[in-house]
Amino acid sequence: MQTQNKPRNLLSKIVLGIVILVVACCALVAIGSQFTNGIPQSSTLVKSTTQANNIVVKIYTPSPTVDTGLASQPTDTPAPPPTRASQPTGTSPAPGSSKDNPVQIGTPTNAKEFSIAVNRVVRPANKVVAAGNMFNKKPESGQEYVQVFVTITCTADAKTKCSTSPYDFKMSGSKGIVYKPEIFVAGVDGMLERTEFYGGAKLEKKSLFFLVGQGEANLVLEFEAGLFFRESAFFAVPDHSQ
Repeated sequence: MQTQNKPRNLLSKIVLGIVILVVACCALVAIGSQFTNGIPQSSTLVKSTTQANNIVVKIYTPSPTVDTGLASQPTDTPAPPPTRASQPTGTSPAPGSSKDNPVQIGTPTNAKEFSIAVNRVVRPANKVVAAGNMFNKKPESGQEYVQVFVTITCTADAKTKCSTSPYDFKMSGSKGIVYKPEIFVAGVDGMLERTEFYGGAKLEKKSLFFLVGQGEANLVLEFEAGLFFRESAFFAVPDHSQ
């Protein structure tokens, strides 16, 4: 009887060794899979029983990871869209720099290298023109002369020469008509002529005549300076002598 039990005991030992080896391998695989991603996975106890000669071995295997299907949400709050910059509010043009905002009589204003001022206005000036010369152009029905006295100063340095003439001036009113100066008025002293003068020099109270429509309101005298990039100065002309 002892001879028969020896092979059986040997077989049991071999089976037991194999079972222990399998259990060890499974445990190593389970541990490795839990720490592959650096985050241990939850595990549940799964009871696996192997019997060999009344020996019970319990094996723990990791439970499968449950995929919730929810992507990780960003923790940073997105920046709000940029707001549009406020637009600068417009400002009214400086006095004398626009037809809509002319300066009044006696107020000088600048254009390029000139300083100009309107000193006096005679309206109507029909008698002044008629007294100068009997051959001066007579106003037609519905027309009248306007005489404007201006003072022009060259503001450039003393070595720089300015040049001006009656053609640098024009007049317009509420009817939208542009009036050129009447240069063929004879017998009137102090009329503006084409003149060259250096910085610091002044042409004082030179007169110009314009033939405009009677009742023309909101007349504005414009002086335009410069050859290429011209610059203007604007002066209000009253409806009566002043």
